[in-house]
Amino acid sequence: MFNDIPLEFIPSGHEFTIWSMEFHPVGHVLATGSMDNTVRFWIRPRAGEEEDQENTDERDVNENKTGQIPGL
Repeated sequence: MFNDIPLEFIPSGHEFTIWSMEFHPVGHVLATGSMDNTVRFWIRPRAGEEEDQENTDERDVNENKTGQIPGL
């Protein structure tokens, strides 16, 4: 009945438990916050856009910087 084989593999992600996650209202961006003191933005392509294979822009949440995410 149950299958222990993962459907997908994410090669890089949080190193500790994810405590919060929230989708953008349009649904193409998922923000996750973890006990590893990181916030990650998971972006899926919109209809007609090509998928970005590698996004390595990581920042420590303790930097206390503000900004805007393009396209939001």
